[in-house]
Amino acid sequence: MSINGVQSTSWFLPLNQSNLSEETKRKLRELGIDPSTVSSEAEAQRIISAILKKLEVQQTVNNTKTNSCCVELEILSKAKNLAIKLGVNISTSAGTQEIIDKLSAVIDSQKTKGKDINNYEAELEEIKRDYNATKENQNSFYTAMNISANLNKLILGL
Repeated sequence: MSINGVQSTSWFLPLNQSNLSEETKRKLRELGIDPSTVSSEAEAQRIISAILKKLEVQQTVNNTKTNSCCVELEILSKAKNLAIKLGVNISTSAGTQEIIDKLSAVIDSQKTKGKDINNYEAELEEIKRDYNATKENQNSFYTAMNISANLNKLILGL
């Protein structure tokens, strides 16, 4: 019996060998992914970019979370100190926005009486600016968390 009809099958890839570049395999290993679980170069690149975005978002979230807490307490402290300087009574449970609103009302009433309170007004404006920046950072934090959740869904195929 002759086997002349069988041609070379060298153009077939063995089942256990992937068609990923060495660079892609290295990146996958660095990210903790087994290259044999990925079927194509395009899929590998998509996974790599999704994981890198997720890591970037998590780093932003962590930085914002730690900085935001300390900054907000510092702003609250500045607002309370200004209230003491102006003789404004505030409750111990008053939030920063509530204190800012009271200080604004007091400064406006002092201005109508003709008192020179430019220093206090400038200090209040600085507190308002810092408070608004902190709130914007917190909103960015929540946005980053949403992005991270969406990337997790993408990676998991949900």
